[in-house]
Amino acid sequence: MDLNLTADRLSEIRQAVPAGSARGDRSPSAFMADLGVGN
Repeated sequence: MDLNLTADRLSEIRQAVPAGSARGDRSPSAFMADLGVGN
């Protein structure tokens, strides 16, 4: 898949989701333990 973003669109994405804003556990530890994997 080719994805071409204009400078304006890229700027909008950066404003909506600043670098470092996506962090933390994806699922609660209890759920991950049931799957046999740790957080």
